[in-house]
Amino acid sequence: MLQFFSEDSSPRQLREVHRQVSDVLAAIDRYKSSADRELAEIYKPSYEFYQSYLKKNNLIDFNDMLSIAIEVIEKHPFHVKWLFLDEGHDTNMLQYELFKRIKADYVWAVFDPHQMIYRWNGADERNMQRFKKDFHPKEFKLLNDWRSIPEIVNLLEKIYPRGLIAKGEGKGGVNTIECSTESQLGIARSLCQGSEDHLILARTHYQLTDNRGTESGDIILDFSGNKNKLITIHKSKGTEADTIVLLGCQPRYIPFYRSTDEEEEKNLFYVACARAKNNLFLLYDMHLTPFLEKGGDVWLKT
Repeated sequence: MLQFFSEDSSPRQLREVHRQVSDVLAAIDRYKSSADRELAEIYKPSYEFYQSYLKKNNLIDFNDMLSIAIEVIEKHPFHVKWLFLDEGHDTNMLQYELFKRIKADYVWAVFDPHQMIYRWNGADERNMQRFKKDFHPKEFKLLNDWRSIPEIVNLLEKIYPRGLIAKGEGKGGVNTIECSTESQLGIARSLCQGSEDHLILARTHYQLTDNRGTESGDIILDFSGNKNKLITIHKSKGTEADTIVLLGCQPRYIPFYRSTDEEEEKNLFYVACARAKNNLFLLYDMHLTPFLEKGGDVWLKT
């Protein structure tokens, strides 16, 4: 049951209401994307209210746009020469169905199950098998890593052994730094001093806030005049930087204590580390993430 709030509600109450609303909307999104039909009965009242609100205000959401697009293509099919699906591992059922209905002479798709980080939002790992069945493609393994130096690629291989070949030629390395959770954001800023090309990443928005009110987003200018790019791991997908500082590389955050999908948490860690070209700093409090427990420190410099 959603809690209602008034102007007198405390910040904590407002955060709880926001969390509950977000959970309901996420469930509706998963249902619409065909990811979880069992949610239909659980959230039926919320779903009906939500759809009624959209209709009353002449609105549609993203998944409705996909459904409408599929209907239009079925009625008015068209043909293109080239069709390319990037980040296929993070597509949901509706997105893949839309892609499949576009006729093309040449079809390409990129899938990497180890970088699937949106299963919670409807991404369906079965779409790779659907693609193979529907298009009978020739398969190519892309193993050359042109972004990262060997030390970082070695770390990626420890997380997921797959035979990557390091092609990056920069200078740097992988460093672990043990420090308290409360001090990590400040230390991250210090590590990024003098570097214009850097990202500070965290599993949650909460980790990117401090007692000065700094929040995650685009370029942040702190009181010392240093520019910082603070974003969550999810938002870092598709980006890269010379220096990556990852906060909270310890149990509770990596893997996140509220998550029930350990594989996706491991994928998130992999994605975060793979953003780095030359320097990767892993900040942790007392215990390093269990994703590096099995001999991972062979390549780490403290």
